[in-house]
Amino acid sequence: RDLSTLDPAAIQRETENAWPRMRDADELHDALLVLGLMPERTALALSATDGMAAINQWFEHLVALGRAYRFEFDGKTFWSAAERLSLVAPVYPGATFSPAPPAHLSESTNAVREDNIYSLLRGLVECSGPLTVTDVAGTLAIPQDDIVYAFGRLENEGVVLRGSFRPDALEEEFCDRRILARIHRSTIDSLRQQVEPVPSSVYMRFLLRWQNVDPVVRLRGEGGLFAAIEQ
Repeated sequence: RDLSTLDPAAIQRETENAWPRMRDADELHDALLVLGLMPERTALALSATDGMAAINQWFEHLVALGRAYRFEFDGKTFWSAAERLSLVAPVYPGATFSPAPPAHLSESTNAVREDNIYSLLRGLVECSGPLTVTDVAGTLAIPQDDIVYAFGRLENEGVVLRGSFRPDALEEEFCDRRILARIHRSTIDSLRQQVEPVPSSVYMRFLLRWQNVDPVVRLRGEGGLFAAIEQ
């Protein structure tokens, strides 16, 4: 069990590597296209990261050009690219958009809503590390039953794997299989770095002592014979 444990540092590192790079308004727009939407809370947290202090200004620039929208739902605020409004609006009926989108975008059936939630979740898992149903439901403001169903579809298609990946996880987790593979490789690399080879002379001294050839640890008598045979 210990040998198969993933390194928390590797999980953190690969999770950060999976998240879209955003260095200007165009790259923010690209990230919104991939993710489908981004919680404003997440975006503002990113503003403290080097190179992304102007993320709010980038977003306002996109809004002014008609390339992005802000919407509020269930007390949470989200950002979305204009191209993803048809994906987002059916998932959040009654959401308040700014600026106001075309009215027909919110019209949908249950099947369309399920497909759209699936697409949003897929965009999120492709840019994240291990996630739980509770994490995603809280982040996206979508009922847990809908998230469980969408995760089931992703698992059936081989997009995600379920398991317990983080040592402090309190519930079952899901992770994109490609990101999980990178976490595993990174864990192995970390373990290899912890095992430094020794010079042959050090290894030889160890062998001489372990085999009791060194006079300091040489075995004698019937007890010594028994110990050597047992070893």
